[in-house]
Amino acid sequence: IISYALGVNAFADINNISIARILPSGKTTVLNPNGDLNFSLKNGDKITVNSQIGEKTNYFSINGRVRNAGEYTFNDNKVLGDYLNLERDLLESTYVGLAVLKRFNPISKSYNAFTFDLTNANRLSKIGLFSGDQIFIFSKEDIEFIQSKTLAQYIASMNENKDETSYGELELYDPSKLAAGSIAEASTLKKSAEIDINKSNYQCLSSLESLNKKPLLSFLESKFDTFSPVNDLSCSDFLNQNPELLPVLIVNSIPVVGNVRFPGIYPIGKGVDGRNLFNLAGGFLYETSISNSSFEVGIKSAGFNEYKFNDLV
Repeated sequence: IISYALGVNAFADINNISIARILPSGKTTVLNPNGDLNFSLKNGDKITVNSQIGEKTNYFSINGRVRNAGEYTFNDNKVLGDYLNLERDLLESTYVGLAVLKRFNPISKSYNAFTFDLTNANRLSKIGLFSGDQIFIFSKEDIEFIQSKTLAQYIASMNENKDETSYGELELYDPSKLAAGSIAEASTLKKSAEIDINKSNYQCLSSLESLNKKPLLSFLESKFDTFSPVNDLSCSDFLNQNPELLPVLIVNSIPVVGNVRFPGIYPIGKGVDGRNLFNLAGGFLYETSISNSSFEVGIKSAGFNEYKFNDLV
């Protein structure tokens, strides 16, 4: 019978063939020939040649807007800095404020993610790698979408449609705990009457259910209230392909407004200082004396304080 089917393909496990056979009682049993190709068949048998392909192992990948994107052989005791050189591998269109490492948790059999930034090569030398790790590096196009009118309206519609159902607490993780393996859960699936997320241009919005929690939802909406998004944009191709990354970008973003070229919210890792953030927003919109410029910076633990340009560290 296998010969009549022109043989098996390169991925077949000839020692893992199952045969479903109907018994005289009408019930069905499953038999395993265990590699015996002379196993006798009966009328009505259904033969399944199973695949020997299992999980991919001994690899990690670098994805997104970077010169050396692709899959790499995993080696013990290697760190991200061994494979990613900030001066050589980042492109003009690379966003350096935040990147994401997605890691498989063998206990829960699920993927988790934590964040870091691309502004300091020394920090990359402290990020250990595990087999199966996926590193995601964003583009400025991805960031433009999270600053868009489209996303702001969608977040607002989620808040308007929020009922009193309890969704539990969203646990946020400190990215500084990377060495200890602490990582943040990412989840998917959102339905909305405002935007049809089944359309290919808005697939990334399907991931925002993880943000549909009070008071987090109101807090996120307040981020968009600090500036006036003007562009109606569809999801970037990268976010459509990896929608679970969108909540990570939004939660880890900080509003930047005032005398800057590109007011908006900017995702940042823990290592990004005030001057990095100011430069990510394009610097001064109009010329002014740096020595006379002051910046109001809000810090969760200390509230708003005024800083000079040289103090933005």
